Amino acid sequence: MRPTLAAAQLRGSLTQYLTTTYALAEEDTRLALERFLGDPEGGIFRGPYLRIRTPFHIAADGWQRHLDWVPGFAPYRHQAKAWERLSTLHGPARPTLITTGTGSGKTESFLVPVLDHCRRQKALGRRGVKAVLLYPMNALATDQAGRIGEYLSQPELAQVTAGLYIGDRPDTDFRRVMTRREEMRVSPPDVLITNYKMLDLLLQRGEDLPLWQDAEIAYVVLDEFHTYDGAQGTDVAMLLRRLAAATGQGSTEGRPLGGICPVATSATLGEGRPGGAGEGILSVAAQVFGVEFTPDAVVGEERMTAEQFAGEVDYELPEPPDPKEVIEASGGPGVEAHPDLLDLDGLAERLLERRGLSAFQIGRMLKRHDFTHKVLQLLGGDPLGEWELRERLGGFGYAWGRTARENPRLALQALSRFVALLSAARDPESDEKRPRPLLHIEAHLWVRPVSRVLRGVGPVPEFRWYEDDRTAARRAALAAGPAAGADAEDSGSLAADARRPQPMPGTDTALRPAVASLPAVYCRNCGRSGWAALSPEADPQQLVMAQDKVWRAGLGRDKRRIRYFIAATRAEAEDALNALTGATPKSGAADPLSVVVLDGAQGTYRLPVVQDAQELQDAWFALAITEKKSADKAALDDRCPACNTDNGIRFLGTALAALASATVTQLFTGGDIALVPEERKTLLFNDSTQDAAHRAGYVANASYKFSLRSLLAHNLDESGAPTALNDLIGNVLDSVDDPHALAAVVPPDLHDEPGVDRLLSGRGTGDARAGHG
Repeated sequence: MRPTLAAAQLRGSLTQYLTTTYALAEEDTRLALERFLGDPEGGIFRGPYLRIRTPFHIAADGWQRHLDWVPGFAPYRHQAKAWERLSTLHGPARPTLITTGTGSGKTESFLVPVLDHCRRQKALGRRGVKAVLLYPMNALATDQAGRIGEYLSQPELAQVTAGLYIGDRPDTDFRRVMTRREEMRVSPPDVLITNYKMLDLLLQRGEDLPLWQDAEIAYVVLDEFHTYDGAQGTDVAMLLRRLAAATGQGSTEGRPLGGICPVATSATLGEGRPGGAGEGILSVAAQVFGVEFTPDAVVGEERMTAEQFAGEVDYELPEPPDPKEVIEASGGPGVEAHPDLLDLDGLAERLLERRGLSAFQIGRMLKRHDFTHKVLQLLGGDPLGEWELRERLGGFGYAWGRTARENPRLALQALSRFVALLSAARDPESDEKRPRPLLHIEAHLWVRPVSRVLRGVGPVPEFRWYEDDRTAARRAALAAGPAAGADAEDSGSLAADARRPQPMPGTDTALRPAVASLPAVYCRNCGRSGWAALSPEADPQQLVMAQDKVWRAGLGRDKRRIRYFIAATRAEAEDALNALTGATPKSGAADPLSVVVLDGAQGTYRLPVVQDAQELQDAWFALAITEKKSADKAALDDRCPACNTDNGIRFLGTALAALASATVTQLFTGGDIALVPEERKTLLFNDSTQDAAHRAGYVANASYKFSLRSLLAHNLDESGAPTALNDLIGNVLDSVDDPHALAAVVPPDLHDEPGVDRLLSGRGTGDARAGHG
């Protein structure tokens, strides 16, 4: 994956997805929405934040003496420290808290000594569960089961068994990990993988008692330990004590878990600090497990310094290129939108004077390049946003500093391309079987949902967030005094004429923001857009401008009182004014009698008057249905006043689930910039089980839809030449020979059909008659 380019591509694709979803007909409104969504201060994106960190220290020789079975790779220094503490080869394992960061090999830190212990005990003929691994979510447990299965496939561990026991039988079959409950009850696994809720049931149900027969549990591992706080931490603490009692390992003085060694892992606690976590988390661990965790029990990450990693600069390599040269050498402008144009070989040739290098060769040479040294020294391993990066680019040399001042976007894109080359490089000390990245590169992009969007009432389209508008109204109320505070709060952002912001001297030509904003709406059929307000029974033209009341009415019995105002075009406004003087309408695009003036400053709508021919401020012409009976029915039917289509009007917005679906699809189908097949895993965190169940189905269906669109677009002629429908269908069917494209043409509701699951997993042809495929 190329994190920096993927983040830039994701920003562009999400913005395009939103603007095409709304498909606004007026170009000025569409451009205003794009500017609003992409605004660096108030838009939907924060970041991307870039962090480049050096690799972990490799352990020195001697770590092998703590294990009988050693894995086929050299461990990091922190892994070797954890193996020494958790090994039972020369004595009992010691309580350990592993707080290394993401990608540091936390799983191997405890798994290797656990498997080594199980192998040794199995050789002595001892059956039963020997280790319990607890994960907070089934998805994490299932993922780790796959990794454990890969280790158990090694001949040296042929006698060691593992079992995944969770609420639902996993969709994935593991060759060396048991998933059938009956099998685990008959032959308990050495390593039991589960979650704390299921463990609670396993200790209660009579049918699961055989699972604990002959159990001699040496380890209990709590992954994501930072999640076990408050009441949940208390529940887990009592659960572990019940586990010890149920398996006969009972409480000894000062050790409620008896001989069970507690292990906790977390990438959140103490990340980046060699000393690991502080005294607070040690105290929490002691309370949960009932045993003291001394400071040396904390295993934190140990990274190289920039000088240790890079060594001496090779000044025989070419001088670092300037930003324009980086852009030209790596594929030219527009690579972020068209990843197939990316040419990292060309950039490597410019930097290293050689083309066609392997990822390991690129890594070896880049370590010694002056530009890599400067990047590591100036970025310092801290997460940096665009503004911080711009400030530091001056340290790369005169050309970079000047470009950062005059054309910061170009400088940031050039840096992003170079970082993409760094992310493609591999550590020359690793091998193809277990390749390690040259550097640990992370790009964090935050995206907020598009909800509660307001549109300013006026001739120029402008958008803002409800939260920002409400904050501004409260500040204005405080400045005006307590008497006016209640009025401003009740009327949303509506302000009296006397409190309208006046332009500062010398800025009288600048457009000031509208004083009133209303919920933004658009029509799914014609693409026209405008506002929504409430029309009360007593005085229908005196609108209720409080935005939250409008949104609530859209979901309740007051929906019939909502009035939709679609912004009129200049031609429609002129036709309405011409009708007042008896002149013939010029455009004939709309009935002039359906045009009203929406006055945001006064909170009303009215019929146009001749004086409205002058430039309106805080008001604009709008198409609306105002006759009471027709208007009530139109509100209930979400009828668009412009195209007269029912079920057309929607509040402008897109929920997180839809954005998540678009994000997942982009990351999975974004070409060389996005995730490679073995990295295609996504975790979606939700506040409740109900939300998780809903979003799982929603994301699966939406991602299928997006993937199918992407597959169709990929099979169209890039030149724009028309393609016959039959040819397009044939090309799509031909492409399904690629297993990565296959999922795009199989709807999620067919995945449970006979043979489909085997087809998608590559274990069969999909022919149910073929039995085993």
